[in-house]
Amino acid sequence: MTESVFDRGLQLERTALAWQRTTLTLAAGSLVAGRVLLPVFGLASWVIGGAGLIVSVALFAFARRRYSRAHHHLMQVDSGSLPGEGWLIGACALMCFVGGLAGLVFVVVRTF
Repeated sequence: MTESVFDRGLQLERTALAWQRTTLTLAAGSLVAGRVLLPVFGLASWVIGGAGLIVSVALFAFARRRYSRAHHHLMQVDSGSLPGEGWLIGACALMCFVGGLAGLVFVVVRTF
């Protein structure tokens, strides 16, 4: 059985791919942060990196679920609207903020 798409532009599918790229980048950045922050934070840097990796995997799973729900909603329920889930963007922004804050501490500590 072939699954149909909602629109010819594949907007929903492109958004799902963008979330996959974003979560993959966050996961890679978390692993790099665990290694780079080692001189400043010690073993806690691996805890930070591991937590970032766990959050990245969770964001990936939620993004996949969001795509499935939105696709079902558009195909079955109402083709004129989508259910709102802004918390996914907020969680991604919070993760980037925490990573930036860790980078700032790294730069300040290495300077002195």
